[in-house]
This record gives sequence, structure tokens and C-alpha cells, in this order.
Amino acid sequence: MTMQYEYLTDSSDRSLVPFFSPSVTAALFYGVLIVTGVLVVFWPWQDLPSFMGKQQSPLVFFQLSTAVLIIIAYVNLRCGRGEMVRTDYFKSYEGKPPRTFEQERNFFRYGLIGFLLHTLFLLLPFLPLLILATSLSGLSLRACAQACVLVFMTSLLCRVFGFVMYLLGGRASFFGYFFTRAFFVLVLFATAVLAPACNPILVLYGMNKTSQRIDVPIASHYIFSMAVTLIALLVFMLASQLLITYQRHKREKET
Repeated sequence: MTMQYEYLTDSSDRSLVPFFSPSVTAALFYGVLIVTGVLVVFWPWQDLPSFMGKQQSPLVFFQLSTAVLIIIAYVNLRCGRGEMVRTDYFKSYEGKPPRTFEQERNFFRYGLIGFLLHTLFLLLPFLPLLILATSLSGLSLRACAQACVLVFMTSLLCRVFGFVMYLLGGRASFFGYFFTRAFFVLVLFATAVLAPACNPILVLYGMNKTSQRIDVPIASHYIFSMAVTLIALLVFMLASQLLITYQRHKREKET
């Protein structure tokens, strides 16, 4: 069976945010502007040896990677819930909204592939800025790669959770809107108090603070954070597939 990937080009309500939709490209443009502004504000005017002499390192890596994480995770959250589709806000109240391709097809063979590619697409414009911040903070490219993986996984988690909320209540549900934002705050901020070892922002901060040990293996808290994120991601992926299957069977019984 030949698979079609309409999310690459389709700009109708049948696709949950195609790659080059105006809303996504605008969000990326403003996101890059914001991160560039963060770089300018926190640019380390002292040279790196002077920081090393004080046994310190510039925190620009932490500041930029955190900004990128927040921006991409939030955009992904909204994409997963269908909030960035080009549609009139009141259109969903005029009868039944159209089902999306992601709702109708196997999640692991269609929706998940799109989510993976789209998350990578969102991350790519920020890579030059992240590499520059890594260099300014005296970290290795390995640390930059680890940060990119962390941003990718956390953002993908937000994307899949947003999709679960979309499957449960659609894009017009108030409860879906509330729970997606609560999840975003929980994952990125509340875990700093409730479970510091798996908070992605604290992990990025720890990576920047250990810049003078750039050749050490991945820290245990990084591994733990990634493991927790992966487990949560697998749970919500399975929930997505189960909901799609359940809703498909329900529609078949009604027809």
C-alpha cells in the first residue's frame, strides 16, 4: 500500500499543520528573532579564558537552548492539538468539523512519522544559533548534540500529548486547551520543584555548568531525564493509536 503524506503540502483542515503553513513559518520566524535577541542580550563580552580563570563559563548555552526548548515545545504542543491550522475560529461550531488525516490513519505509520519530521523541521533553523552558543560557552559539539536531542524529545512529547487532547476533545475544547497548557507548565517548569532530576531546563543548566569537563560521559541526570521522557512518550503514543482505533471502530458501527 502506497502511503501519502499530505501534511507536507495540504493547507486545509484535513491536515494538522502542514510543514509550510503560514502560521508555522511565522512562528518559526518570530522564534528565531526571539532567540537571536536572547543571544544579543546575554552575549559574553569577556573572553573565554577570563571566565575559565575564575572557574566559570558563560551561560549563553543554557540561556539559548532553554529559549529554543520553550519555543519549539510550545509550538509543537499547539500543532499537536490542531490550533495552528488555517481555519476560522467559529468554523468548528458550524456543524461537525472535518476529520484530519492523522485521525483516520494508523498513528505509527502516518501521524508519528509526520510528528518526527515536523519536530526536526522546527529545530533546524535554530541549529546555527545553538552551535554558536555552544562555542561561546566553551562546550564541545557533543554537548550541543545532547542538547538538541533533549529539545527534540521534550518537544515531541508535547506534540504527542497535544494530539491526545485533540483526539479526546478536538481543537475547540476548553478542557483540551487547559490541560495542554497545564502539561506544558508541568514538564518544563513544575518538575524543577517536583522532580528536579528529570527537568529539562535544569539538565541544560547542569550541562553548561560542567563545561570544564567536556569529555566526560553523559551525566546520569541527563540519562534519567531522557528515560522518563521516552517512557512518557511511549505511553502517549500508545494512547494515540488506541484512541484512533477506537474512534474508527465507533464510526464503522454508526454507519
